[in-house]
Amino acid sequence: MSESSVAEEPKLKYSRLAFDSEEFQKDSITCLSVSDRFLAIGTLQGAVQLIDLIGTPVKRWQSHTQSVNHISIDSTGEFIASASGDGNVIVNSLYSTENYSFNYKRPIFGVALEPEYGKKSSRQLVSGGIAGSLTMTGKGWFGNTQTVLHSGEGSISALSWNGNYIVWANDKGTNVYDITSSLKFATIEKSHSPRGDPYRCNICWKNSEEFFIGWADTVKIISIKERSAMDKNSGLSPKYVLVTHQFRTEFVVAGIAPFQDDILLLSFITNALDENTDVLDVFLNRKTSSPPEIHIVGLDGLEVANDVLSIGGFENYQANDYRLGKKYLMAEYLASDTISDVTYYISSPKDIIVAKPRDIKDHIEWLISLENYQEALDLVDEHKKEMVERDADELTLNIGQKYLKSLMDAKDYEGAAVVCSKVLGTNAQLWESWVYQFAEARQLGFIYKVLPVANPQLNSSIYELIINDYINSDLKSLLELVSIWPPHIYNIKTVIKTVELLLKKSNSPDLIYEILVKLHEIENSSNPFATIPISLNHNASDAIKHVRALVGSKGIQLLVEHTDHVPPSVAVKALDKSREFLHVYLDALFLKDHLEGSAYHELQVELYADFDPPRLIDFLRTSSNYSYPKVALL
Repeated sequence: MSESSVAEEPKLKYSRLAFDSEEFQKDSITCLSVSDRFLAIGTLQGAVQLIDLIGTPVKRWQSHTQSVNHISIDSTGEFIASASGDGNVIVNSLYSTENYSFNYKRPIFGVALEPEYGKKSSRQLVSGGIAGSLTMTGKGWFGNTQTVLHSGEGSISALSWNGNYIVWANDKGTNVYDITSSLKFATIEKSHSPRGDPYRCNICWKNSEEFFIGWADTVKIISIKERSAMDKNSGLSPKYVLVTHQFRTEFVVAGIAPFQDDILLLSFITNALDENTDVLDVFLNRKTSSPPEIHIVGLDGLEVANDVLSIGGFENYQANDYRLGKKYLMAEYLASDTISDVTYYISSPKDIIVAKPRDIKDHIEWLISLENYQEALDLVDEHKKEMVERDADELTLNIGQKYLKSLMDAKDYEGAAVVCSKVLGTNAQLWESWVYQFAEARQLGFIYKVLPVANPQLNSSIYELIINDYINSDLKSLLELVSIWPPHIYNIKTVIKTVELLLKKSNSPDLIYEILVKLHEIENSSNPFATIPISLNHNASDAIKHVRALVGSKGIQLLVEHTDHVPPSVAVKALDKSREFLHVYLDALFLKDHLEGSAYHELQVELYADFDPPRLIDFLRTSSNYSYPKVALL
């Protein structure tokens, strides 16, 4: 199927029904009727073939000796009536052996079973054909009865029964009969000249009170109205019809059906028509036919969309082949409550094409084809509840991958990073793949802020790739990164060694020192003083400030336990503004090791005297590193 090349989104999607075509190599489809469960196909050789909606054969009757002209399925889906050029109407039951045969002696072109035929004991049907009589046939007390409802206006070419109304077309026009009043109350005259007679009249109901007529190059919308009480009392029929819309087309209407608030038309036209050629002259000229088209038009006839259909052998098909009992194109529709469930079937002698309105997934695919990825992603998110979750996730990922590629190609790395965070989810493999693509573009700075560190946690090499990139290019971002990332996702010892090497080579080490301190703090989170040796090598005053900041929150005992990181000389300078803390520190240090703080024993004499005099005597007995004259002065 080739859809319209216009820029606007198509209205329909098409597929070919894969039914068993071997049977039709020597036979041809002549008519089609649709129920909500199956299709009934009439053939040139008089068979009625039932297939399900995916093309599987269900049942077959060799009902007629000539071509089947029309098929009617009752609303229960149980009975199928067929009319043929052999003058017979055959009614078959799908689920039982019940069947009826009626012979009208002359070719029959239309048949219609009464609504809910299978549930009613009356078993009524109407038929009509070349004899020009609209005949009601049903069960009576003493067998079948036949009643002519109308006659005398020429051959009946089309017939439909819906609710209380029977509509049929004859040489005069389209007629409407009311079952409740047993009265034909309207005739809608033809709008085309008699030369249009060879073209089939197409009748289609929109609802119980409104129907469409597509005949030759004319479309009419008919509404059935109830007359006022005054008009009824004056002797007028209870009902009348109103032609609410009417327009001509530039093609022959081969089929008609509702489409949402518009009209779907199956069109037929030949090649090589010039502007002076009337479309109705096609039948007379017998030129090579063009492929059929689907036209969606408004009620005013203005075109909304159109698609060319791919049908084999279209060059030899004519819109009027039905009337001639040969090959023809025909459209039937299957309607249901929601537009997404509406299906259109277009048949040719050898093909059946299925057309469906495009759904939200089709709309999303169309947006993807236009590279409107953001809008497509938004729609998936908006309609997630309507989709199977797995399908929605797969669709999101599919769109996201294409979107990411387009953003990377456009060098919109910031936008690509945002999309990564939205669409890659917990797929670690895809995250790693896209990190490498950012690395290849030398744009890792955009992705690190959205890179997951859990659920999923990526391979440590991914995080180290970004860290190494920042070591060489952006130390400020590196400091931010190591402050945010948990240390277990990368090899922190390796990173520390790399930063230490960088520190030795740098002429401006301040920021590198800060990064190194942060890394050591993270690595030795249980020892807040682990980075003091680095501080001493870099700036002793910074080390002292560091100790002062930590003492208040972590406690002096840690200083005593970690003299390897914080020498007493640094600790004493850090605590010199708080003599009480200094006393506690030196006292604890003395208890740990009498000699480690010996340089400060003289100071301790003063501190014991101020803060713990009872213990001064014990201290003096134990230590000899103090001045006796100074003790005497105390």
